Amino acid sequence: MVTISNVNFSRLQSHATPLVDDLDSVLAKILDVYERAVGSKAAPTSIGEDQDLSVKTYPTENPPLLTYTSLSNVLIDGNSFDKKYWNPVLFEMIRLAAAAMGMESLKPHLDVNYKEGEHTGFGEYIKEAGITVQGRDANLCYRSIIKVAKAAKIPVTIDFYWQETPKAAHPGRAGRFVYDGK
Repeated sequence: MVTISNVNFSRLQSHATPLVDDLDSVLAKILDVYERAVGSKAAPTSIGEDQDLSVKTYPTENPPLLTYTSLSNVLIDGNSFDKKYWNPVLFEMIRLAAAAMGMESLKPHLDVNYKEGEHTGFGEYIKEAGITVQGRDANLCYRSIIKVAKAAKIPVTIDFYWQETPKAAHPGRAGRFVYDGK
């Protein structure tokens, strides 16, 4: 995350081509001009996918492999959610969806293992839904989060990053999912 003053952000926007440039591409343009002006050697203009450290927004219907990911920021219905793990986000989405649409309407959209009522040792009890839900791995959890969000029309934004391990799909890279609730 980089903090930029409103004045400098506006200056950067004035150099952007709408619907083409993002912050990184505008900075690259400005650096190119600067490096030509001072005669310094320019950095390579072409970078490989593994070198790109920008945050990529992924389509909700086609997520990348999320094994070895951690959450950095979560917004649910415009509110920050403090528990930065996949399963608590799923449990919160079920909680909100059950309150918004009723459990009977929600049931067809639940593709999680759950039991009616409270069951110690099985998983997380969600009082508002009257069910105990078993945890899932990151990939299945994400799919369930989006399915529940769409059923209840609850906006959700999830920022995540892959851990620095060779087993991760994109070690050290960051991603984002955005569902606008429509």
